[in-house]
Amino acid sequence: MPHTETRKRSIAKSISWRIVATILTLTTIWYVTRVVAASIEITSLTAVLSTVVYYFHERAWNRSSWGLVAAAPQNAKTP
Repeated sequence: MPHTETRKRSIAKSISWRIVATILTLTTIWYVTRVVAASIEITSLTAVLSTVVYYFHERAWNRSSWGLVAAAPQNAKTP
């Protein structure tokens, strides 16, 4: 039986991914603009908005059963 993800897990995944994505965004914007202040401002706004959207995206997917396959019982023998 597939497991349902808790809200705490969704939040933890959102935060960990946001850290990685924020570093990537900051580095990319700085590389293109070479302006530290603009890079930080744009990255900060993007980080907050993306984290909120990602959380709700994850929760919406958790409501869907599309693509989920029931796990076979652990004691089942295959023919």
